[in-house]
Amino acid sequence: MGALARYVTREGRLPGRGVAQILPDGTEHRTGISVANQKWRRDTGPRADCS
Repeated sequence: MGALARYVTREGRLPGRGVAQILPDGTEHRTGISVANQKWRRDTGPRADCS
């Protein structure tokens, strides 16, 4: 969540799907994909085949 907070603070909006950020420890976080996946999961709801 730190990567997302930094992006929103810097850019003033949520990231698009292609946004990736380099974290202070040198790893890459695909912030845009993470946000898109969360929105998709929220909008589709629980799957019927999962229990």
